[in-house]
Amino acid sequence: MGPLPFRRAASSGLEPVDNQGASHRNPKNPMKRKNLLLLGLTLGLFLLVACAPDARQSTFGTAGPVAEKQALLFNVVLWAMVVVFVLVEGILVYAIVRFRRRPGQGLPNQTHGNTPLEIL
Repeated sequence: MGPLPFRRAASSGLEPVDNQGASHRNPKNPMKRKNLLLLGLTLGLFLLVACAPDARQSTFGTAGPVAEKQALLFNVVLWAMVVVFVLVEGILVYAIVRFRRRPGQGLPNQTHGNTPLEIL
């Protein structure tokens, strides 16, 4: 009994092969392209329907007292994260600019670390 239509036929070793052992099959599979196009169109249609003007969903649009409390908590946490992010990125940029290697400068002295700071 031969292979079923949905199964890949076992390699019989009759395919042309180059010196490195690579097969000479056509890398462009039209069925694969067709399936990817169909998937893309389907996802695009779902995205278009999800963005309809009468089906609005927003993190900031509250519809009750509990949602208002949650939105307030979200805003407080969001701005705290923004402050921390700006501080950390500022320190990072300062360290990159301040401690960059200058032309003609050798490698820095290799040290273990700052023991009092590590203990603290």
